[in-house]
Parts: sequence; structure tokens; C-alpha cells
Amino acid sequence: MCQECSRPRLIFATRRQDNVTPDLIIKSLWVSTALALIFSVPPLGILLTVLYYTSNILVSGITAFSMHFIILGISPRVCIALSSLFDEE
Repeated sequence: MCQECSRPRLIFATRRQDNVTPDLIIKSLWVSTALALIFSVPPLGILLTVLYYTSNILVSGITAFSMHFIILGISPRVCIALSSLFDEE
């Protein structure tokens, strides 16, 4: 039972702590780090480049923000590709 809410907690078999292996933790770390770099570095580069050439923070912010959401739109495919890259099979 959950102490705060007095309801029983559900623990799914796939979320149990004994199913977590060190290989899974290392793979998760690498994939999440790669995703963070893919999602943040290109928009930051675009922001700085457009800001340098136009000196307009509004235009550069809108351009970088839209690029960030375009990359987020393809994130499932990127995540699958990165996960398959680190598979050992």
C-alpha cells in the first residue's frame, strides 16, 4: 500500500527493478546523451549563426525554436536508429 494515498501501488513486470541490467543502463545513458546533443546543438548553432549575421534576436530565436520542433518531430525515428546502433545482437 502507498503510505500517502492509501491505495495499492501497481508494479508492472517490465518496470521491476530486478529486470534492470547494467547493459540496459549503459545503453540508456548513451542513447539519452546522443538524443540531447542531437536536439540541442543544431538549434543552438542556428541561433548563434542567424544572430551573428542579422543581429536580430527575435528572428534567430524563432528560427532556432522552429528547428528544435522539427527535430522533435522526427525524434521517434532517431531514437529507434540510435537504439539499434547500440544493440549487441
